[in-house]
Amino acid sequence: RGLPTGRLKIGIAPSGYVGYAREALRDLASQYPGVSIEVTTGSAQTICPRLLHGELHMVIGTSSYLEKWRELNVRKLIQLETAMLMRKDHPLSGVKNLQEVDILKLPIILPASVEPVYSDIATRYAENNLPPIQPRYITDDGELALRLVQETDSFNPTSNTSANLVNLSKSFFVAKDIVKLPVHYVSLAFSPLRPKTALAEIFE
Repeated sequence: RGLPTGRLKIGIAPSGYVGYAREALRDLASQYPGVSIEVTTGSAQTICPRLLHGELHMVIGTSSYLEKWRELNVRKLIQLETAMLMRKDHPLSGVKNLQEVDILKLPIILPASVEPVYSDIATRYAENNLPPIQPRYITDDGELALRLVQETDSFNPTSNTSANLVNLSKSFFVAKDIVKLPVHYVSLAFSPLRPKTALAEIFE
C-alpha cells in the first residue's frame, strides 16, 4: 500500500547493454510490484528519437553514442574496459610483445547489430593498412560468441567491467590495451524537454 504504480519505459542501445540494467530492473520489479516495466532495445539512431518524442522515459547506452545527441542529458555511470577474447591456448597467448596487427589479422566475431566496438575496431584495420573488416562469425548471442572463441582461432572484442574481465580471464586469454580503442561508459540519458517521472527517478 502506498507504493508507486505506473509504467516505466526504458530504451537500451545497443542491445548488449541489457546486462547492465538486468539487476536494477529485477530489484525494481521486486520492490514495486505495481510497476509495469517495458524495455525496448535497438540502435541509438532508433532509440534516442523515441526518448525525445516522449515515447521512452530514459535510455541506457554507451556515452560515445548518446553524447552525439546534444539534445539529451547524459550521465556516465560505469567505465568499461575493452579487451580481445581468445581461447586460453590460443597461439597468440604465448607471444611476447604482442602487437595490434597480430590480433587484427585473426578471424573476428562481431554482433549483427552495430555496437560501439564494431565501429571503433573498423578504424583500427585502416590504421594498420589491413583490408576492411570482414567478420568470420556474426551473432548477437553472447554465449554463442564465447563458444566460437573456445572452438576456433577467432577473437571477440568485448567492452566490459574490469571485474567481469577478471572472471573471463579464468576461461579465456584476455588481451587488454593492445588494440587501441576509445573508452566507453555505461550511461543514462534523459530528455531535458520532459520532466522525469517518479518511476524514472526511483530507477535512477
